[in-house]
Amino acid sequence: MKRLGVETIIITNCSGQAGESVKAQDLFVIHNHLNFSGFNPLIGENLEEYGERFPDLAYPYNRDCIQQIKELAAQEHIELKEGVYAMFSGPSYETVMETYMAARLGADIVGMSTIPEVIIANHCGMKVLALSGVPCPAAAYSDQEITHEQVMENCQSISDWKIHQRIIGGAHMNIIKKSTELTKSPIFAILSCLLCILAGYSIKSSLIEIFASVMGIINVWLLSKEKISN
Repeated sequence: MKRLGVETIIITNCSGQAGESVKAQDLFVIHNHLNFSGFNPLIGENLEEYGERFPDLAYPYNRDCIQQIKELAAQEHIELKEGVYAMFSGPSYETVMETYMAARLGADIVGMSTIPEVIIANHCGMKVLALSGVPCPAAAYSDQEITHEQVMENCQSISDWKIHQRIIGGAHMNIIKKSTELTKSPIFAILSCLLCILAGYSIKSSLIEIFASVMGIINVWLLSKEKISN
């Protein structure tokens, strides 16, 4: 993606509850993280053409993008919380004590992904925005047994995925215009269009929502043409 000219990456995931105040169906924009996975994708020979050996990860999520997405969410009347994400390696869900530990160390939500991509993106000098939905309460705060089927089912219903349909699907152009030259090649627009269509089907979006996403990508392509011509 970096070689295609991408300068800002938007990552989404589903996460589990860590903080006691977090509720099922909450939507978060991640502003920092804790890496409990025991893995760092930069281990090994450094690729100097992408970044330095020891990149600074004090603030891995771009603060300008966070502010812009919070403003966009407010405009769309979507409650968007801001918090810290902790990653465990999985594939098992967290124990009760692991949930308590993550919360005591500052995490609001927990999951099994995202942080490796965030580290790589920062190493490449890319701006990162990460959004997360909480499908169900943690076992630490509920008598409910957590199953993967339940998590997947609840993921589909988080605010009808308004964060995808109304912010990322269209209004994300504001972030592109204000914070970065997202693309320098129409190739990226074509790839993004395909990914958007697949994402639309994966969250059972209607044809109208898929069409809106495609139209947003067409805007990206037009923007790329303008930048290339300039």
